[in-house]
Parts: sequence; C-alpha cells; structure tokens
Amino acid sequence: MVISVVYFGYAYYHPIHQEIYDDNWAGAVTSFRSWEAGNNQPIYEVSASITVPVASMPPATQTDSNVDQVLSSWIGLSVIANGTDGLAQTGFSVNVDGNGPYLLWYMVFPFERAEIFYLNNDIPATVSTGEKVNFTIVNFGGYWEFEASISNGLSYKAIDNHGFTAYYAELITEAYATSNGTVDLTQQICKFSKVYFYSAKIYSMGSVHNFYLQDFILLDMNQTNMKNADVKTIYSSTYVETIWQNSYYNYTFVNDHLN
Repeated sequence: MVISVVYFGYAYYHPIHQEIYDDNWAGAVTSFRSWEAGNNQPIYEVSASITVPVASMPPATQTDSNVDQVLSSWIGLSVIANGTDGLAQTGFSVNVDGNGPYLLWYMVFPFERAEIFYLNNDIPATVSTGEKVNFTIVNFGGYWEFEASISNGLSYKAIDNHGFTAYYAELITEAYATSNGTVDLTQQICKFSKVYFYSAKIYSMGSVHNFYLQDFILLDMNQTNMKNADVKTIYSSTYVETIWQNSYYNYTFVNDHLN
C-alpha cells in the first residue's frame, strides 16, 4: 500500500469514507471517533474472518516475468492511516508463480519482516482454498498478540514485543512487496476468486464495536474490465468510521518503473 490520504471529516452516527483508486491493493481503513473528546481513540484489538480464495496466474498476456504473481489478505492496527509509523498485521499470502502454499504470517512494520506461524515450532502454518480463518490482533501495551484460528480446528498464536499505540484498523487484500536487500519491490497481483471479510470487530474505549464491509468482493473473475475490486457499501456501528477505501485492484499493475 503506497497511499497519501488525509482525514476527511465526520458526521454523527454516519460513516465518512473517501473512495480512492490505487492499483496494488483494495480494502478499507477504519478509526474509532470519540465525539465527546473530538478525536480518534486508541484501538486495542481488531478481528475479522477471511475466506481463503482460489489463486491462479494472470493471463499470459498480462503476466510480468520480472516479478512473482502473489496474493496477500490481512487485518491490521496502525498508528496513522497509511501505516508508515507502525503497523501490526496478520493474514495469509500465496505465491502462485512459485506454486507455493497459502502461508499464515504476522509482522510489525517497519520493525521486522513477516514471520510465519509454526505448528510445534517446525511445521509452517498453511491454509487451503475454501477454509475460513479468524484473525485477531491484541495490543497489550508493550507487546502484541497475534492469533489465527482456522475452520479445520487448528489455531496459532504468536507474541511480538514492539509496542506502539494504534488508532486505525485495516482490512486489506494486496500484492505484497519483497526486498532484494536494498529496494522493496511490489510483486504482481495474481488472479483470484472472491474474497470476503466478515465479522469485523474492534475494541476501543472499553467495549467491542462491529464494523462492516458490505459486499466486499475482490477480483471477481467474471468481470471483463480491469476494475476488479467491488467495495459497494461501507457502514458503521456506533462511532466506528471508515476513513478511506479502495475499489480498484488491477493485476496488470506491478511497479511504475516496470510498466
């Protein structure tokens, strides 16, 4: 996600969102607004379930051989809306170019790279197409707890000791970036079936609040055009506000210098 976004105001009991267009991600960012204090409040927990899609290579005429074809879906908590000052995140990723598995991971950006969840300390945690994964991130002040619970009954937990206060929650699907040691390079988004985020919740100001992405569908391959993310309606519960959303996700996008 490489985005410059400012806060767009608010209205009582109604979501405020700004739809923007960017090629390498789709999703939404939400905050919890205290109307009495007049500012965003810390968010200490976020959770949401994601259905694992079918991922495959883009058409040959739209595949860039300079990078891999990948997919990543995740939830997160961040200091600011674009995540650059601190972002705790967990989700799954797959590299279809390398015939890789769907790996479950967690990380705290920019302090570290993604870490894979492991079963019995030696078997990488994976998920399969069609399974549902409930992801949870909890901020305990000085450290983060990440959990991924799969519909097959397996559950994974991890702790990270990088601490910061979060004010924004994210639900994102994107093409992730890899590093060659000096430069981070965004990979190419692969083809994939519909991805649904549901049962999203945050914990702020002493209580749990639901927020919803209605008809949040990414890259429906029945579409013939390149605007292949469909974020139709975002609405709020209580004081939860959607700050911005993206509904343009193009698997022909890689990096500007490669296009």
